[in-house]
Amino acid sequence: MKKMQRIRRPSKFTYFVILIGLLVQPLKFLFPTEIRAAITYKPSIFFGFVSTGNPKRVNFVYNNWLHKLQPPHNYAFISKNPNKSKLNFILPYHKYIVYAGNSSSWPQQNIDRAAKRMTGLEYFLYNTTNDYYWSLTDDVPIDIDNMEHILKHLQQNYLPLNESVFIGHSLQGWFIQGGTGFLLSRYGAKLIIDHGVDWVKNITVEDDKATLEFRPWLGVSKRDTYSSLMFGEEPYAFNHSEFWNDKLPKCKRNHPKRCSENYKITDLHALHTRFMDTAVAMENLKQAKKIATDLYFYYCYMDLYLCKGEPYNREFDCPVRRLYV
Repeated sequence: MKKMQRIRRPSKFTYFVILIGLLVQPLKFLFPTEIRAAITYKPSIFFGFVSTGNPKRVNFVYNNWLHKLQPPHNYAFISKNPNKSKLNFILPYHKYIVYAGNSSSWPQQNIDRAAKRMTGLEYFLYNTTNDYYWSLTDDVPIDIDNMEHILKHLQQNYLPLNESVFIGHSLQGWFIQGGTGFLLSRYGAKLIIDHGVDWVKNITVEDDKATLEFRPWLGVSKRDTYSSLMFGEEPYAFNHSEFWNDKLPKCKRNHPKRCSENYKITDLHALHTRFMDTAVAMENLKQAKKIATDLYFYYCYMDLYLCKGEPYNREFDCPVRRLYV
């Protein structure tokens, strides 16, 4: 009778190699080449300003921060009354603005602004290669000196060419406040543009409230629309200097459903007000971002709140989507 040969068992190293292979294959499926490549470059933004062409407002934005904007980022003021300056202006496209008519009534004003937002979106989609469209009004200061932080935030949290991104100062996830406006990915813009004319034509509410229709088209949830990058109502907390030295409550882990998460103060970069001096509020915010290392904010509908939490490194940026203190 022939002696049976002893079968050698695979080594631990062999098992290790097989395990790695099993883990890597699903990752290749989940992150195809084009998506993994997207992670390695810094995104760029096209700023589309909803504007009346008022020289005072246009000059404020330009002198406050826009003059520092560098390529590949770009911008345009969308207005029926182009300024004679050398700044970039786009006339609202006729297929949208025709529904606004010539009256200055409240319904017509809403359609007028909506037409400008959609004009900017279409221009961005077919005339630029930027990754994001930021639709905002022409009275919003942005902390352009921290542009790298804005880009890093977007780079670490989103994939603009492969993902619907629609974020801003989200009012209970219902709609996004129109002053600081919304950031929309190129992928998302492609899903919205086919609805553009009907969206403008059928508006019966304020143009920012009408953005509630975008979510179903984009397939994003209410919570997906919240962002730390901007706050569009009155930031009363920034009304005085050194507000970070005020006696502030400790940050809570959970807030009411309508509220945002806790965000680092260093992640807030754009403001809009109706009654406050926006430039002063922005300067106070900039100072806080340079000094505070434990200051956080969150917002509930139209109100912004400050709190103190775990100390952080102002220079270190990490993904903030679903981040709690």
